[in-house]
Amino acid sequence: RRLLELTLAAPAGSSRSSSEPEAEDTAFPCCNAFTHLSCLVRCAQLHGTCPNCRAAIDHLPREPGIAARCQALGINMHAANISAPDTAVAVVRDYAMRTFSRADAVEPREPIHIRAACCNRLAGPALDFAELPDTRMHWTPLPRRGTEGIEAWLPQWMCMRCQNELRLERICVPDPTPSCPVCLTPMLWEVDCARRQERWACSRCPFAHSGRPLALRPVPPCRSPDLPTHAPPALPAADPGVHNALHAPVPAPTQFTTLGPPALPLRDGTNSALYVPLLLDAAGMLSAEAQRDWRSRAPINEWWDAAVQALRARAFIPVHELSAAVEHVAQAFAPPVLHSPSVMRFRAWAAAQAGNVTSLAELVRVIAVAPEGHYIAAPLQEALLTLLVGPAAVATLARLIEGLRARPVDEPPQSASAHAAAPAAMRWQGDGPVDDAAAPAAVRQQGDAAFRAGLQSLDAIDLAATLCRRVLTLQTVPVQVRSTLRIAFRAGLQLIADASSADSELRGWKLFYLATRMLLHRAPGETRVPATELDRRCELFRRGDWPCLLA
Repeated sequence: RRLLELTLAAPAGSSRSSSEPEAEDTAFPCCNAFTHLSCLVRCAQLHGTCPNCRAAIDHLPREPGIAARCQALGINMHAANISAPDTAVAVVRDYAMRTFSRADAVEPREPIHIRAACCNRLAGPALDFAELPDTRMHWTPLPRRGTEGIEAWLPQWMCMRCQNELRLERICVPDPTPSCPVCLTPMLWEVDCARRQERWACSRCPFAHSGRPLALRPVPPCRSPDLPTHAPPALPAADPGVHNALHAPVPAPTQFTTLGPPALPLRDGTNSALYVPLLLDAAGMLSAEAQRDWRSRAPINEWWDAAVQALRARAFIPVHELSAAVEHVAQAFAPPVLHSPSVMRFRAWAAAQAGNVTSLAELVRVIAVAPEGHYIAAPLQEALLTLLVGPAAVATLARLIEGLRARPVDEPPQSASAHAAAPAAMRWQGDGPVDDAAAPAAVRQQGDAAFRAGLQSLDAIDLAATLCRRVLTLQTVPVQVRSTLRIAFRAGLQLIADASSADSELRGWKLFYLATRMLLHRAPGETRVPATELDRRCELFRRGDWPCLLA
C-alpha cells in the first residue's frame, strides 16, 4: 500500500525506467532502494518511514544537501495537508509505541530548570534488580482526550518505584535562579519527595545548596473532561520571592546559533566555544551573520570552512555506532557531566531510534535546543567529531585551537623587558622574537640569576623520594599559570636535550617532573585555587624561590 501511494504521488516523469539517467534519480539512505527525489521527500514528509525497511527518514527534508538539490530541480518540498485525525505525524517509542495525529495537542517537554527526585531506581533482571544511585522521577504527562484527539496534557512526574506522582503546578521555584559558583551554570531546583526537601543543585557539577523542608502547593481539584473548562480556583498566596514553576524565569543562556568568534587569545580552558558553533554550522543551524563572522575571522577562517565540509562529508550515521561512540567517550567524563540535559536527551532519543540511521543535522536538532542556548555537552562534542572526521583530524583541530591560546592575536606584543625577565632557556616559540639588546641589562641579569638560583636549589632535592610523597594537584591548568607551566616544561626539556653535563640534565628532569607540584598543588577537598594564590606561585617561580613552592 505504501509503495502504491508513492507511485501515485510521484510526478509523471518518475514512471520512466530506472536505467535511464534522470536528474531526480536517488536512493533511500537506509536500504539503498531506488526512488526519485520528489518521491523520497514526499514519503519522508507524509509517512516518516522508509516503505522498504521501515527506517525513520522524517529528517531528510531538513538536510541542507537535499534541500539545495530540491531547490535546484524545482521540487516542492511542502506536501499537501491531510485531515488532522487521519494523519499520523509522530511515533514515540518509550514504554509502548504511541502514535500522535495533527489533531492531538503537543506533548509538553520536561522543564529543564527543575529536577524531580524520589526513590532510587532499580536495575533490570540481568543485574538482579540492584538499586541504582539515580533517584530522578520519570516525566509522564497525562493526556486529556476529547472528541477529535488529545485536548490537553497534565504535566507531571512519576516515581518508577513507588508510583508517586508530582504535578508541575505544585512546585514553587524561588526567584531569582542562582548560578553555580564552581562552573557558573544556572542551577536547577531539585525537589526530593523521598527526603522531603528541596534545594538548588548544579546540573554540571556536584555542587548544591543546603536543602529546606519540602513546600508544595495543594493538589488542585480535578475537573471532568466532559464539563466546560472554567478558570482554575485561586491558589494560596505564595511566600515573597516564590512563584509558579510554570512561569519561573530562567536566565537566558548564551545562544550559540548567533554567537560569533570569541576574543583571542582564548581564555577558556575548554574548546566548547569553537566545537559547538562548528557542529551547529555543519548542521545548518548557525545564523547567516554568525557564519560570516566565523569565516572572516583570522586565523580561524584558514580552517573553518574545511572543517565544516569534512563534518558534512558523511551524510548518514547508524544510530548504534553513534551510541557506542558516546558511551566510549563518556568514560573520560565525571558523572555530573553525563547527566547533563543534552546527554540525557540523546540517550532517550537513541533508545527509541535503535536500528535506524540519522544525520548530523537531525541529531543536532534533537540534542541542541533553544532553551539551553543550543549547547551540546562535551561528551557529545567529542563523540560526533571523532565519529565524523576521525581521531587524527580531531587531534589536528585541537592543536589548531591550542594555537589560538599560544599565539595571542588580538593583544599587543609584550614589552622587551617582560621577555627579558625570563632567561633564554625558559622562552618558547609562542613568545615571538625579542630584541634582547633593547632590554635593560639589569633586567636580563635579574631573570637569568633567578633561573640559575632556582635550578641550583633543585640539587638538594631527592627526586625519587619527592615523587613517592603523594601530592594532590588540580585536574586542569588554570589560565593564570598556563604560560608559566609551559615555560617550565620547555626549560626542563631543553636542559635534558642539551645534555651539556650530567648535573644540567638531572636538573632538567627535576624541573620537568616537579613543575606541576610547584604550581598546581592543592589541599584535600579543594577543587579550585584562588587567583591571588596562583599569581603568588607564578611570582615565586619567576624569582627562583622554588623550595618555597615545594615545601
